[in-house]
Amino acid sequence: MASHVSASAYSATSSALYQSTINSTGIQRETFADRLTQTKQWLYNSEENLLMGRSPIDWLLYIGSLLLFVCALIGMSAAFFAIFFWIVDWNDPTLQGPSSILQVPGMGFRPQPDASTTLIRFVKGDSTTYFHYLDHLEAYIQYYEYELQQGDNFKDCREIRTRRSQELNKVCVFDVEQLGGNCVKQQN
Repeated sequence: MASHVSASAYSATSSALYQSTINSTGIQRETFADRLTQTKQWLYNSEENLLMGRSPIDWLLYIGSLLLFVCALIGMSAAFFAIFFWIVDWNDPTLQGPSSILQVPGMGFRPQPDASTTLIRFVKGDSTTYFHYLDHLEAYIQYYEYELQQGDNFKDCREIRTRRSQELNKVCVFDVEQLGGNCVKQQN
């Protein structure tokens, strides 16, 4: 009753026979040794000179196409970076003033005593409604007071019109009086 009908070419030698429920045909169950033999045969087939199912010429073409693809990606990235750095100005931002999404960049982060809103609302003449805004502005501006901008790490940059090539570790001194006479602590 045991007829050997092979489902796989690699399982005909060492498999135990069992009966299938489909048409009562005898199919041999593959063992671990059969799978190991199939894997070895797939890794290197000496009869057909195949390495992992491909001939050496197929592998050469495959690796060559991958290298060509990677070189094309690197070339495109280098071209895009070159265009980007050619367009971007090193000294001034491209979008400033009304062209920028943040038309007044200083107001993008100061004063904000209430982090849940960006609305600045006060009553003119009533110092209790705008005192916390003044307090935040003064805390921010105090870093630019003349007394705090002295030392070896500060530099007068008023005469510099291009990108600095030397003394990059020094900070430019900011003159608070450039804000104007109306923007002083005494005026609230």
